Amino acid sequence: MRKRMKQMVVLLVVCVTVLAQLVIPASAAEAGFVLSVVNFDAVLDKPGANKENAAKMENYLRKAAGEGADMVLFPEYSLTGQVAENAVNPASDAEVATLAGIADQQELYLLFGALIEEEGTLYSAMVICKPDGTTDVYKKVHLTDREWQAGYGAGIAPYVLKTEFGNFGLALGNEFADAAELGKYYYGAACRMVLVGQSYGYAPADANGLSQAQYDVYTSAYAYYRMYSRGVAVANLLTEGDGLAYFGESFVFTGKFIAGGNDTQTAPAVTTQAGIATAQVDASSRDTSAGMSSRRLNLLADWYGELTDYTLPVYGQNSAYKDNVRVASVNFHPVWGDVDANVAKIKELMQKAHEDGVELLVFPEMALTAYSVVLPEDYTEEQKALYGEEYMQRALAPVIRGENPSSVITDLQALAESYGMYVLIGMPEKDELDPNTYWNSVAILGPDLIQSYRKVNLANPEPNWSAFGTENDGVFETPFGLVGVAICADIYNYQELQRTYAQMGCRIVINCTAGAANNTTVENGGWQLTYQNRLESFMLRDDNFMITSNLVGYEGPELTGEVEQALAEAGYDQDDITSSWLYHGNTELYNLLRNADGSLLNSRACIFPGSSLCIALDPSSPTGVTAYGNTTDSSIIRSYDTDLGPYLDKDGDGKSPYLSYTTDTFNVFYAADFDLSLATLEKFYNENPFDYRPTLYYQWYSELFYDTYGIGLEDTVLTDEQSGIQLSGRFADGVAMTVTPVVYTPASLEGYRAADSFGYDIDLSSIHTTQVLKTNETNAMGASDVYYTGSYAPYVGKVTVSIPAEGMEGGLLYVNGQPAQVTNGRAEITVENLDALTVAYYVADEKPIPSPTPGPNPGNTENPIPSPDTGIIDLTMPIVLILAASAAAVVALRRKAASA
Repeated sequence: MRKRMKQMVVLLVVCVTVLAQLVIPASAAEAGFVLSVVNFDAVLDKPGANKENAAKMENYLRKAAGEGADMVLFPEYSLTGQVAENAVNPASDAEVATLAGIADQQELYLLFGALIEEEGTLYSAMVICKPDGTTDVYKKVHLTDREWQAGYGAGIAPYVLKTEFGNFGLALGNEFADAAELGKYYYGAACRMVLVGQSYGYAPADANGLSQAQYDVYTSAYAYYRMYSRGVAVANLLTEGDGLAYFGESFVFTGKFIAGGNDTQTAPAVTTQAGIATAQVDASSRDTSAGMSSRRLNLLADWYGELTDYTLPVYGQNSAYKDNVRVASVNFHPVWGDVDANVAKIKELMQKAHEDGVELLVFPEMALTAYSVVLPEDYTEEQKALYGEEYMQRALAPVIRGENPSSVITDLQALAESYGMYVLIGMPEKDELDPNTYWNSVAILGPDLIQSYRKVNLANPEPNWSAFGTENDGVFETPFGLVGVAICADIYNYQELQRTYAQMGCRIVINCTAGAANNTTVENGGWQLTYQNRLESFMLRDDNFMITSNLVGYEGPELTGEVEQALAEAGYDQDDITSSWLYHGNTELYNLLRNADGSLLNSRACIFPGSSLCIALDPSSPTGVTAYGNTTDSSIIRSYDTDLGPYLDKDGDGKSPYLSYTTDTFNVFYAADFDLSLATLEKFYNENPFDYRPTLYYQWYSELFYDTYGIGLEDTVLTDEQSGIQLSGRFADGVAMTVTPVVYTPASLEGYRAADSFGYDIDLSSIHTTQVLKTNETNAMGASDVYYTGSYAPYVGKVTVSIPAEGMEGGLLYVNGQPAQVTNGRAEITVENLDALTVAYYVADEKPIPSPTPGPNPGNTENPIPSPDTGIIDLTMPIVLILAASAAAVVALRRKAASA
């Protein structure tokens, strides 16, 4: 077991108010440009290979310039390979100077990977040569195990390359695919595209190594574009070295593979020889000036900055959790607005699943009531009699949380408990404290368990009736470990929720969805690509399993009037809308619907394709995963486009997952046996500290929040009159400092004695108040936005500490373990996120201590002893941030939101 600590941030405290949104100026249109990516045949493991690699690079660079390239991207390690003695100093290296000179001469941006050395430390870096003749460096932030074990240093900051074509985010190796937070930052930083210097290889002895590597690179780029509508360019090595084969397949992706793609631009082409692939990237009028809302940045900093003092679950040998479990996902066809009918179906499926040995059963989003939103002003007389002036979802929403859940919840929970089963059901939820607040939720029911998760990322038209959730709290414990719950857009477009679940130790992540699809996206395979690529990409990244459950069929209000009559005359009923409407082969029904009510063909809601699945990690699969569930013969889809790409029929079995529309898939569950020992959650249990870095993400998102939204953090000096301590830094409004003396005994130092020492706890509360959208109702009365007001504790960053130090000029002075010099009677150091202060002043001892003996130090028993030769000591107190309000008070304030 190992504990994960994150810095604490005061959580969102909510009360309802109406406030203006922050106004962000629009960005100018982004110009078109030409981008070349290089499948580079670098020499990776040969000492002295820089000249050879540089000569090849120069050749490709001139070819790209001849094709009009404005930017040229090479892979990671292109110049130096992976040999330590080949590391360069970009400011003085001759090969770098030559390449930079060509970039200057050709007036283009050149980006290439190299090992660099700074003060004796190696870094994998991207060297950036600009058309004005200057160079810069991006240091890789996320290291592989090999790089970490080799002692490489790691960067701490993303790099946004600002050009006349827009902003570009930089990444190296697999950190783009493996660290969702980096790509998310670049989206928030208004980047037009992410440029990835890749070095992805596979073990030649692994039969599935190549196809799995290809799929990983492909799906991560496709998923990123589908989430953020931002392009991705990847330049990969095409060589061998370090026991791996690197397969190239460099590409530029902007919705299609416009460079390096196959003939239909639907997937990367297999690379047969080294060389360049060049793309013309068209001009864009998209506004990228504010990639993320203030609410989004607020939540991200909150989730990553919150102090989480928990013990990761122990899995595997000697674990209390079993590895094998039978799970099932339901293709559910609800009746709109009829809770009794839907509960009867749910109970029937629960019984059948229990008889099949299922231990975890998942229903879709809004299964209890159906999803489709009808505005009250559009109600029929019958609907008005049932729901009045309320949205149907609000009128039927049960209470889940608290001491008095609704009877439908306790009834279903009792049944689940009698079966020894965990059951998840999507439904509207009425707040247990505030009768005017409703949530789009999943009820989590099981033995001695009633819990809910509230959807954070609402899709239109949900904000008409539901409030936005704010918590990543959909985690529950089972005999087979921790499970995390997300709802639809929570996972498709905002993958940080799954990331925090994986960090908590969830081996299964559940996606309860109401994922609709229009006719075109289903016919051309886009639905499968959207659904499959994103979910499987996230699984491969985080090493966990997934269950996704979707609604199926038409599930809006019962069809009446002209539509019903037209269907009946043609021999159809509303259940045929799914089986025929999504399969455009039935042109008769398609045209009938188009003529009777065209809105049915274009609506985001009402018509759902099912595609409920249990997806398992599978090392024996060509893609690394296997999907169990809703499948159909892929020839149905291929008949519309025979060149959809190599991943449609990815398992070679003639089946295309996620695409089955017939009524025999209504109210059916699909079961699978999961071997959870394959869910290693490697990044989170790994000892490599540079693989997953939540403290950095907290810092990134906090600072991005300020920079994007112009929140003024003033350079402020705080003084404690009693101790004389002064702090200066970039603080938010309402900053306050409390200094509390503590007993502190410094470590012993051979040859010196401690002449003076003292310690303090520092409570530095810096609270910023911001607005968080709660609901966004659009109806006949116009738009009406309601907001939370959230108190938010930002990342403080670097703080300069000044202390009185008169009479301490002649010895060794250490402040928080850092050697400090005394000037004008004061000593000064710079630290990050100060929450404790220790001071030790040593003078020479005439009788040196024969051996170092650590003295007591509150909360720290591992302080190294300083050496007079190096002047280095670590007397840093442990990181303990003292909250301005107790955790109980924060929870109470949170809960108070419901009654505000």
